[in-house]
Amino acid sequence: MITTEGNLPMMNRLSWILGAWLLFGAALTPSVLAQDKKDEADEKKEPEVTLTDREAKAEVDKILKAIKTYKREEFPVLEIHYKKQQMQELGKLVHPYTAKKLRDLFLKEKHPELRGLAAETLGKMGFERQKNTAFFLNVLDRYKGDDELFIAGCLRGIGYLGLPQAYEEVPRYYSHSSDKVFMAAVFAAGELGNKDAIRTLIEMYHMNAGTKGVSVRVDTNTAGSGDQMAAQRAGKSMQKKKRKNRQSAMAATRKALKKLTGEDFPTAEDADTWFAANKEKLDL
Repeated sequence: MITTEGNLPMMNRLSWILGAWLLFGAALTPSVLAQDKKDEADEKKEPEVTLTDREAKAEVDKILKAIKTYKREEFPVLEIHYKKQQMQELGKLVHPYTAKKLRDLFLKEKHPELRGLAAETLGKMGFERQKNTAFFLNVLDRYKGDDELFIAGCLRGIGYLGLPQAYEEVPRYYSHSSDKVFMAAVFAAGELGNKDAIRTLIEMYHMNAGTKGVSVRVDTNTAGSGDQMAAQRAGKSMQKKKRKNRQSAMAATRKALKKLTGEDFPTAEDADTWFAANKEKLDL
């Protein structure tokens, strides 16, 4: 169980990401494709805060007290449901104090589903994107369990935070046995705006549709670093595994591809055609 931020040492394979953030800070902006259509200044802004410090503290502390004191030992499902509702209320109180308390809640909470929801809520709030992305990447890297709701919550939190450099850590979850984790990884890939995700997403679209793509196959001898990583970490096991809910998997993949490319692909073949026409221009 992680109890303090001090227990989160830096992982070697994350050092290049964190080093870039430390050197360039807010100058890092989302990559090409659909996110280029947004105003870059808007991408770097912290969330708008409408609550005063006093208002935020009063409201947040009231909700946190409710979460801490509400007990239904005879009906644990109802207890978790109530606490999830309260955490969603926390997400409406956009303020740095709320973000700090969500991080504390994430570290101290024992129930994995609530920890995952805290991560997702914190990511959606959007404060301190670089710091919180690095935080969740380190947590996942250290995590030895396999609770799908916890992992999925962390991945969705990373996705909402929206730093393209974080995509390096996403492909290893494409082959996870849980569909919830798979969906969260695909969601994160779409939200992070990294063009390296496109090739692998199209491959998975074909795989779950039962079709064969032509132009998206990964050649690990010539592919870029992002594609090589996807192939090495996830490709082989992905090719052996179709998702249990293939329709949902295809819908999630289609949505992520639309987020990345600005195009909607009703079929995997449509995505393949687009990729063939655009891969040189996008250096894929």
